[in-house]
Formats: sequence, structure tokens, C-alpha cells
Amino acid sequence: MSENLDAVIGEAWKAHREGDNENAHARFQEILQQEPEHTDALYGLGLVLKANGDANGARGTFERLHDILNKLIDDADLDDANRFRMEARMVKQQLEILANDTQ
Repeated sequence: MSENLDAVIGEAWKAHREGDNENAHARFQEILQQEPEHTDALYGLGLVLKANGDANGARGTFERLHDILNKLIDDADLDDANRFRMEARMVKQQLEILANDTQ
């Protein structure tokens, strides 16, 4: 990832932590325009959408991310595969939370 994207992802997460989800959303989208399968940006975008009450948008983002992570797991070496498995578990937890919130 380029140094610029590193800076933007940092800004996005900072904005989200501070509750500035409008700015966080814009930053995550900026990253995804350059790298559509950027897993960190997709996860952050899903959290922002969830925080903003867009359960359907969050669910779609997390489902897309889960599919990407499963492909990455299949193609990765052991260390990266383990990291992607952990990320996939985090995404699955978010999907379960969303499913429970809509019941």
C-alpha cells in the first residue's frame, strides 16, 4: 500500500474513533476507489455504515469482505492465511450482530 493510502486509512480510523462517521465514510471510500478490495477499508466502511444505521449497507459490505477474505485465505502463505482467518472471524461476528439486531 502506498504511503498516501496508509495516511488516509489512519485518518479514516481516527475519524471513526472520534465519531466523525461522515469523514470516516469519505476516507474509506477514497481508499476503495483506488483499491476496491482493501480489506481494512471495507471493514471500516462496514462499521461506519452500521454506526449510521444502514444495516443493509453494512451487511452487504461485510458479506463482500467475507468473500474477499476467503479467496485471500486460499491463496496466502500460512502467516497471511492466519491473519485473514482472524479477519474473517471478525467479519462473521459483525454479520451475526447485524442478523440479531434485525430480529
